[in-house]
Amino acid sequence: MNDWARVATALLGSWPSQVASWGKEAIAAYAAELEARGVSADAALVAIRSCPAEQKFPPSAPELAALARRDPSRPTFDEAFQMIYGPGGVFGVKRRDVVVSPWVLAFVDRCGRERLRLLEVEHDDYGGLKRQELRHSWEQFLEANDGRELAAIAQGRRGELGRFDPLRTLPTARGSTGPRLEVVERQPAPEARGVA
Repeated sequence: MNDWARVATALLGSWPSQVASWGKEAIAAYAAELEARGVSADAALVAIRSCPAEQKFPPSAPELAALARRDPSRPTFDEAFQMIYGPGGVFGVKRRDVVVSPWVLAFVDRCGRERLRLLEVEHDDYGGLKRQELRHSWEQFLEANDGRELAAIAQGRRGELGRFDPLRTLPTARGSTGPRLEVVERQPAPEARGVA
């Protein structure tokens, strides 16, 4: 079985009734479109398997290509929620063994730390709605940063592709792009400069 046949099998296994109705030519065209978009068969397989179980329809070729290019370290909403409100998270009890993703930190800064802290995500009556709104905000945040991610990667140095840093691409409170922290260069100690 060749690599693209495995992709077709994964599509068929994940969404049997929908993909079976496509026919062989449509599946071949789907695979050709993914390949034209620079997606390898292995990346397409990973992207297919990353689709949530509740997804009723297969993603389009552009959607699957975007999933294949997605940063694997980018947390899902459930992971982000834990990193915000769970133990060791932004608002949880501090623990040394928990690392909060830069994506989550950027999201918290973008939404406002105080707003998120006061959001009643565990409320008996409205908690589910608040979590749903938070999920929507998270998805919008990720969608807004997809284009910035690709632009940052394309801005590599010396003919090389760059690495994406989500904190550098987010707009600051004043509307400009770039990090919010000031970088201060350390000056060598006087004795290291030859001054006694």
